[in-house]
Amino acid sequence: MDFNPPAGSKISVVTEGSAPVIVIPQPDNPMALLVGLLMIFLLFFGAIALIHTASMVLSGQGNVSLVIWMGLWTPGLALTACVVYRLLRRRGAVPETLTLDRDSVGYDSGLVPLLLKGRAISFPKQVHVDLDRQQLQSLRLRGNVVGQWRLTIDVGADRIDIAPNASGVEREWIACLLAKHYGLTQVRSEAAA
Repeated sequence: MDFNPPAGSKISVVTEGSAPVIVIPQPDNPMALLVGLLMIFLLFFGAIALIHTASMVLSGQGNVSLVIWMGLWTPGLALTACVVYRLLRRRGAVPETLTLDRDSVGYDSGLVPLLLKGRAISFPKQVHVDLDRQQLQSLRLRGNVVGQWRLTIDVGADRIDIAPNASGVEREWIACLLAKHYGLTQVRSEAAA
């Protein structure tokens, strides 16, 4: 079986034991570094302000408004600390992988430290799923409104997007590879065909 990705693709195929593993790198996100530096700046100066305010209140020089300010400021600093921890706990993004075992596919969505969609910041969760042959029958290459291909698989009531950061050609290559490797009959949805 041909495990060579399309020309110019960043996808690689490595072998772990006897099982080939398709490795799909996550996109570079320079905004994560900028947001992380801003958060560290806010955390540092926010902690200094909180310590100063707490010393004023404990020495008897503070008033009720400072106590209320501390009560509101402390959760904000805790949230900022969580964001900084989430950004810095891993070195970069963890690639998405598909481990092609004999009768199943081990899917790992990988991890993007910070995802910016429009104006929203999110921290997507890492998904680990073992997909058996019955679940693989729901693998579909679908077209959407924008004309982009989506490669999806249904796991119970959830629909998982496979390789959302890959190009349409790369998703089509993955769909064809999985169809050949596992003998899947229909991979393209009617809308994508």
